[in-house]
Amino acid sequence: YGCTRHFLKKSRRGGKKCNKVQSFLHLLSLLKRHCLPDLMLMKYKNTCERFCFLHQRCLETMWQYIFLFSRQGKVRLQKWYNTYTQKEKKKIMRDLLTIILARKPKMCSFLEYKDSKVCYKRYASLYFVVGIEPTDNELIALECIHRYVELLDKYFGNVCELDIIFNFEKAYYMLDELILGGEIQETSKKKVLSAIQAQDSLQEDSEIKQALEEMGLL
Repeated sequence: YGCTRHFLKKSRRGGKKCNKVQSFLHLLSLLKRHCLPDLMLMKYKNTCERFCFLHQRCLETMWQYIFLFSRQGKVRLQKWYNTYTQKEKKKIMRDLLTIILARKPKMCSFLEYKDSKVCYKRYASLYFVVGIEPTDNELIALECIHRYVELLDKYFGNVCELDIIFNFEKAYYMLDELILGGEIQETSKKKVLSAIQAQDSLQEDSEIKQALEEMGLL
């Protein structure tokens, strides 16, 4: 935590050039309970290496599940990263739908549910709900949700609920590129979108080839 405070002071001196660093350090300072003891940082020679190490550890957030639902309680997308029975999945979604829809807009976006923590965020008519481990970082989970929404918005262009209903496979593709096995795989929007575009081109080529074969041109 001391190295975080040291970096925060230096970022303030740097002005606008250090805004991104300052935001990360502010996040780490709010979550000092997630930082590791100084003994585990002794092998890093300078403060910059220590900051990078702490930043990497804070990004190790394990998701248990994610699902999207509308204000009417209709589930539009769901992905499970832990093993649950069909009965357990239905109970989790039913309980969380009831709890979250009953909460007021100004209430906290975190809540405890059984042996996990739940983070949720509303965007337009959709709620994005993520279940994480009890020791995981809630703010990082919210940042991942926001990054996923940014990807959807960038791909569809001002994404809405209907885009996810009629193009749900694209939403799953983007989620798999961002989160793999419940852990963050890629944070770069550019790389994720390039992978999705490559999948789209392959799909278009296969559809064209199939159409030509049906017409007897191949």
